[in-house]
Formats: sequence, structure tokens, C-alpha cells
Amino acid sequence: MAGCIESLCLQCWAMLLSVVYVFNWTVMLVSLLLLTASFILLTIGKSELIDRFSIETVESMSYYGNNKMLTDTWDSRQSNLLCCGYYGKDDWIENNQTIPNTCCRNIYIGCVPSAIPNSGDIHTQGCKEDFIMNIKDFVNGLFVVVLVYSCIMVMFMLATLCTLSGSEGDVQGNKAIPI
Repeated sequence: MAGCIESLCLQCWAMLLSVVYVFNWTVMLVSLLLLTASFILLTIGKSELIDRFSIETVESMSYYGNNKMLTDTWDSRQSNLLCCGYYGKDDWIENNQTIPNTCCRNIYIGCVPSAIPNSGDIHTQGCKEDFIMNIKDFVNGLFVVVLVYSCIMVMFMLATLCTLSGSEGDVQGNKAIPI
């Protein structure tokens, strides 16, 4: 009777190992497919992402002064990156806005009206290149994190599969598995 129960337990253990084995391979295959799909989308969709970002960023300029978070973001970016507008300082005028003080080389209240035209008192270069560089850096960093995570996950799955393969041999050979 005890031999029959032991044999039945070993068969159940072998069946469980087979299910886990198939599950691990399925998860690994799906993970690799997701990684491949994200790489393809990232490569193909990067230009569309940047184009859409450009449109949204220029449109956001019309809300400057009405939305505190947006105003603070524009002020922070322009003062830190030493730029003005998205494509240039004329973006502010085209969006029915006055040029913000953060476009001035020396920032103080009222610096824009007192700036001498074409003197260099106001930054003329837009923030586009710096914005896009930040987006690319973020996306590339995110891709590296996903890639490293996927590699680690695949290594753990392969280790698990190797362990399970060794355990199946023990079950099939009717050897006792230490717990």
C-alpha cells in the first residue's frame, strides 16, 4: 500500500513538473515576443512620438499664465536650458502670448520690454533640441531597463527549467526527491 501511494505521489509530482515546465516556456516565449514588439514599436514609432510631442508642446504655450503647473514647467525649462519657446521666441507671439521673463539672459521682472532688439538680451534659440534629447534619453533608458529585466528573467527561467529537467529525471527514475 505504501509503495502504491509513493508511486502515485511521484506521478503527481512528474505531472506538476511538466505543467510548470510548459508554463515557464510559455512565459519566456511571451516575454521575448513582448520585448521584440516593444523594440519594433520603439524604432518605428519614435518619430511619430516626437512629432506628436512637438505639436502638444507648441499648443501648451497658449495656456501659459493660466495653468500654474504648465507655467512653472515652461519657466523652469527655459531658464535652465537657456532657450525661449519651442522653435524660438516667436512661438510665444504666435500663440497670443508675451515673451516670458525666463527668455531673458538676465532674468528679472520686466526684462523683456526693456530688452534691446537683436542685442542678445533675449534667447532666440528654441528649446526643441533639448526637449527631444531629453525624450530620447528617457526612452533609451527605459528600453535598457526593459532589456536588462528581460535578460534577467530569461536567465531565471532557464535556471528553473534546468532544475525542473533534472528533477524530472529523478522522478522518472523512481528516486526519492529530497525536500
